[in-house]
Amino acid sequence: MRILKKKFLILSLALTLSLAACGKGDISTSQPAETLSEPSSQAQQSIPESSDTSSSEPEEMPLVPDFTVQANNGESVSLSSYAGKVVVLNFWASWCPPCKAEMPDFQILHDELADSEEVVLLLLNQTDGQRETKEKADKYLADNSHTFMNLYDTGEVGFGIFGIQSIPTTVVIDKEGRLSDFVLGKTDLATVKQMIEEAKNA
Repeated sequence: MRILKKKFLILSLALTLSLAACGKGDISTSQPAETLSEPSSQAQQSIPESSDTSSSEPEEMPLVPDFTVQANNGESVSLSSYAGKVVVLNFWASWCPPCKAEMPDFQILHDELADSEEVVLLLLNQTDGQRETKEKADKYLADNSHTFMNLYDTGEVGFGIFGIQSIPTTVVIDKEGRLSDFVLGKTDLATVKQMIEEAKNA
């Protein structure tokens, strides 16, 4: 099942630069994801599933397009700034219970990666300006003593690049800037660390 999901994600990024979470839960748990508000129909694309399961050759992972978004420290942050590093992206919102449930693990990961030259963690708040605002996101992080940098994604990354329609979603990008792995729905520290190690050795 994980292989099939990964093949679907690779096809999505390679052909349409999108990842459809479709409201499904975590690959490895039954924890449901929270569905985002439906984007405009013009932005949605239909992605055919691959029917070729006979090939045993490994598929080349797609390159993740560069992006630049504003951070809660006022700076602009680009994916390309972390070229040569493994990058962990976590898409979240303060109204999302599964997102909040995994935040303590991401705080631990943030603390462990503070001095890392190999891996960076970027949390992308799904800031739609209504259900989720910068103020709501900042207040949630402050109230819960979370110290990681938060990026305000107003749709250009989560939906525009990955086609995410439910959160949380966690994506790991390898040192070459290629998609390495992902989790749809709530994840945990051990799972993310395993994905990081796999991305390091890709």
